[in-house]
Amino acid sequence: MIAYCSLATNQKTRAELAKYGWRWIVGPYAPKGWRSYLGGIRYALDNGAWSCHQKGIEFNGDLFQAAVDTHGEEADWVVLPDKVGDRQATLELATKWHSRLEGLQLLLAVQDGMTEEDALPFIKKGCGIFIGGGTEWKIKTIPMWAELGERNGVWVHCGRVNTVKRIKTCKWAGVRSFDGSGVSVWAKHAARINKHLRALDLQVPLFNRHGQNCFDMGGKE
Repeated sequence: MIAYCSLATNQKTRAELAKYGWRWIVGPYAPKGWRSYLGGIRYALDNGAWSCHQKGIEFNGDLFQAAVDTHGEEADWVVLPDKVGDRQATLELATKWHSRLEGLQLLLAVQDGMTEEDALPFIKKGCGIFIGGGTEWKIKTIPMWAELGERNGVWVHCGRVNTVKRIKTCKWAGVRSFDGSGVSVWAKHAARINKHLRALDLQVPLFNRHGQNCFDMGGKE
């Protein structure tokens, strides 16, 4: 499972994150000059909708487009514009922007109330899935989105994953990547999360995400 986090500028924290191979997730509101901190580390490009939601401001399409024009081609993936917690507005925004951004690896940010039927038209166009939405809905639907992504061979990412419990949920569901902001601030927190990630990498679950006994399958999924 690939781990992403907000850009860390503290050298001690960056050194700790490098031990597990964390990548950056940046967006239109990333600190000025953030590329100077990359150091060859791969990154993904968010759309900034969550930052807008937290600040209580409208989504800035021009700022997002400028970020895509400058950094989109080198990004692992780019999140289509969305509106936090709003299914219909997100689908409309994603439809509007998909044609503009075609050619990039795009992820649809699924929001509360969305179904597989909502996501499939985008998946058929090659889009992956970014699991957003409210906390309760997100945790409940992680397995469904992970299974949908696996079935269709697309990238599934989960946003706002800052606890070991939530990391485990993503891991055993089969999510390909996740992001969190907590590890980018304190080196001690990054070291603690790294320890759990390494332990998870070594674990073999008794049952896989499809409910099959792993030991009946030779011990592997």
